[in-house]
Amino acid sequence: MGNLTTTPTLGHTSSGGTAVTNFVLAINEVRKNSAGEKEKDTLFMECTAWGRNAEVICGHGTKGRLIHVDGRLQQSNWTDKETEQPRQSIKFVVERFTFIPDGRKSS
Repeated sequence: MGNLTTTPTLGHTSSGGTAVTNFVLAINEVRKNSAGEKEKDTLFMECTAWGRNAEVICGHGTKGRLIHVDGRLQQSNWTDKETEQPRQSIKFVVERFTFIPDGRKSS
């Protein structure tokens, strides 16, 4: 669960026109350190949603909106063309999601 860092935009694959969106979630963790003081860490997770999930997230997701996602991690491996070094990234593939009400009242 985290907050959208930007308003997601909808794209489509070139083969077949499947809807897709890529977005980043800011996931905040608050914990107490050894001195008993609160510390906050933020993890930024790249996410991808496909099909109807992508369409709904783009239709209703705005920067800062809290969303709970469920799905799986996907690892990509490649060789950097400039350095010839192996590279990898991990992305979260959204299979289910729920927008979480933030408790603020609209005026």
